[in-house]
Amino acid sequence: MIRRLVALATLAVVAGGCGGSSYKGLSNPDYITQGDAVCAQTVKDEQAAVKDVPDTATVEEQAKVVNDKIFPIIDDQQKKLRALKPPKEDRDKIGAMLDEFDRATADAKQKVKADPKSINDDSFDPYKKAFALAKAYGFKICGAT
Repeated sequence: MIRRLVALATLAVVAGGCGGSSYKGLSNPDYITQGDAVCAQTVKDEQAAVKDVPDTATVEEQAKVVNDKIFPIIDDQQKKLRALKPPKEDRDKIGAMLDEFDRATADAKQKVKADPKSINDDSFDPYKKAFALAKAYGFKICGAT
C-alpha cells in the first residue's frame, strides 16, 4: 500500500558542505540532532499527505499521490539537509550518503512511473542502502523505517 512507500521514503541521508580551510561545520551531535529534526518533520508531512488516501485507492491513485505529494516532500527534505554543514571530518561520509539517497530517489521515481504497482511490492526497497548508511552514521530518525 502507499503507506509502505511512505515508510520507505522516511528519508535516510544527510548532506554535505563545501571545503576550504576556514570551514566551520556542526559538531557530530548537533549535525545528527538537526538532521533528525528535518527527517522528523518529513515523516509528519508524509503522513499528512496520505492520511486521506482510502485503503480502497487504486494502484494508479496511490502512484499519483506518491508522484504528486510524496516525492516533492522528499525533494524538499533533501534541500534542507543539504543546507546543513556536516562536521569537517565527516564530509566524505555524508557526501556518500547523499549520493546514495539521490540515486535511490531517482530509481524510485523511475520505478513508480514505469510500474505503479511497484509501490505495493515488498521487494521494492530503493532506500535500503541509504538508510543503512544513515543509521551507521548515528541518525535515529533519518534512516529509520
